Amino acid sequence: MAARASIPLASTRAVHADHHALWIDPTNPRYLVNGNDGGIYVSRDGGDNWLFTTGLPLSQFYHVRHDNDAPYNVYGGLQDNGSWRGPSSVWEGGGIRNQHWNEVNFGLGRKGWSVAVGGRDLALSHVGVVFESTKSTHYEADKEALRKKIQGAYEELEKLHEQYSDKVEVLGFPANNFLWQEPGDNDEIATFCEKNYGVKFQMFEKISVKGKDKHPLYRWLEAKSGKSPSWNFCKYLISPDGKFVSYYPAKVSPLDRDIISQLQPK
Repeated sequence: MAARASIPLASTRAVHADHHALWIDPTNPRYLVNGNDGGIYVSRDGGDNWLFTTGLPLSQFYHVRHDNDAPYNVYGGLQDNGSWRGPSSVWEGGGIRNQHWNEVNFGLGRKGWSVAVGGRDLALSHVGVVFESTKSTHYEADKEALRKKIQGAYEELEKLHEQYSDKVEVLGFPANNFLWQEPGDNDEIATFCEKNYGVKFQMFEKISVKGKDKHPLYRWLEAKSGKSPSWNFCKYLISPDGKFVSYYPAKVSPLDRDIISQLQPK
């Protein structure tokens, strides 16, 4: 390494500071990989020019905490990037993305350090930032938004059942595969859904929709559609003669135009 110390990293303004690791290709010394507080940079001309690897969502956490929401959220202080909060999973296709993360605090010193999560529902976070005082933030609104999404999904399924009962039979299959959101037994689930969401469409016994113990029905649905449930409230449309018609992920409303159009006479 000493023989190659003349590589002009300092003169390259595009590279982030605070370097942690530098790899030099033993077969091609002009090929460099630099790891620093900002991420990973690659040079193929001995350091004259650098390519930042934007496809890798990297950051350095000092401390990580979580709350007890469903889905639970992760909190942490980042090196040079403040303190952040993000979900462990989302109700949307495509997985967790940048827009799902919320900046809790960004101090003058830029360094997030620790996030202490507290409260009965663990929805209050206290953020410690290097070179700045502690800040507190409430997230009750997010929990309420999650509750409304669940309520909306049940209510729209019930509305589909009531308005189009002569054209479609809505069948519900409770499952506890996604963040353990259906822990109760069959009677408890049925009572809860009817009392809280007004569910009157037919509810079957709780089953597993993924993994080794996946119910035969969902093995058949996956084989016919090529799609397995990615979250609660995924929908499969089956014709009266038992043929697969369409699959709709959780984010698609039961009252979506395409679903309603499938119910109309051809």
